[in-house]
Amino acid sequence: MASRRGDLQKHVSAVHNKEKPFKCDQCDYMASRREHLQTHVSAVHNKEKPFKCDQCDYMASQRGSLQKHVSAVHNKEKPFKCNQCDYMASWRGHLQAHVSAVHNKEKPFKCDQCDYMASQRGSLQTHVSAVHNKEKPFKCDQCDYMASQRGHLQRHVSALHDSQRF
Repeated sequence: MASRRGDLQKHVSAVHNKEKPFKCDQCDYMASRREHLQTHVSAVHNKEKPFKCDQCDYMASQRGSLQKHVSAVHNKEKPFKCNQCDYMASWRGHLQAHVSAVHNKEKPFKCDQCDYMASQRGSLQTHVSAVHNKEKPFKCDQCDYMASQRGHLQRHVSALHDSQRF
């Protein structure tokens, strides 16, 4: 319950009426509270990241993002469980992507140069760079072989070069 009438009015306008009177002057972002706009400007436009992980180089613009990072990356917590299989994820978005791709067989990312479709944006980007742009960023350090994917290079090395080592 709100302690003051003004707090209740702010709550109603922001949460129930979805009012966002605070507009960013650098982009289309709008906020229901001035503090949210200030956080947006410092994080997005000023690139400020005052919250530093004490276990690695990760830096965040918000304390909550740092806490999620520590729990997921360092504590290996996976609170998001798929209700159709044993998959568990550290992030809600990863679980949603899993359900969409694996269980719903959705492939919303379509190549604009061929019929290829992917369930994840990264897979489409890999496809475009490898197939259409003919990029091969993975180079064998023992011969001239180059690959478009790390896995292809690893397969090459284990098939041709690992047997040559003593």
